[in-house]
Amino acid sequence: MKKIILVLGLTLALTAAVPATVIFTGDWSVNSAAGTIPDNSSVGITAQQAMGAAYNGDGNSGISDVEVRLTISGGYNGDLYGYLMFDNGTSAQTTVLLNRVSGIGVAGASGFDNITLSDAGTGGSIQSTVTATGGSYTAYHTLDTTADSAGGFGGMNVSGGGTWTLFLADLSAGDQSQLVSWGLNVSVVPEPVTYALGIFGGAMALLVLGCRIARQN
Repeated sequence: MKKIILVLGLTLALTAAVPATVIFTGDWSVNSAAGTIPDNSSVGITAQQAMGAAYNGDGNSGISDVEVRLTISGGYNGDLYGYLMFDNGTSAQTTVLLNRVSGIGVAGASGFDNITLSDAGTGGSIQSTVTATGGSYTAYHTLDTTADSAGGFGGMNVSGGGTWTLFLADLSAGDQSQLVSWGLNVSVVPEPVTYALGIFGGAMALLVLGCRIARQN
């Protein structure tokens, strides 16, 4: 009985530290025609990437973290509005990435060069930066919170894959911006129950084997 209690305790402890796994990553260049953001227009542009099914070998895996990389040339940062949407075929969530960040009319506030937007960004909020080059910034809304009115992706099921859509618009007249490239890192954490059952099954097998060896000796 004591051994079983020990195994259960170990299982719960390991379940509490379920590791996140990056299951989808990529960077995609955008040609000049598709990447030109119409000036002073809410029509904007979209870029899409499909994500295949059954990632991580776990049909119950849910999104735990999303990072977005953007390289945008020209225009003014303060003109741009952008969001990211994920549709898994059953539901869709959207989160705002850029919402006319500060910098309009400021020298050097043109474009975003290889920035990463993440809830764990180290360069502060993208909403308060004038220029951004090669840094990690928090997005306008966090990207991995539990799904709510802010549009978090947290917990969304990826077992059937889905489609990621990036939208960008230039909402003020002036210079024109160009989406040069964008990228994603998507991580999941397996359902705790599924993870715990796997650990518990393995622990019990080792316990039975250990008891057999002890009896033989």
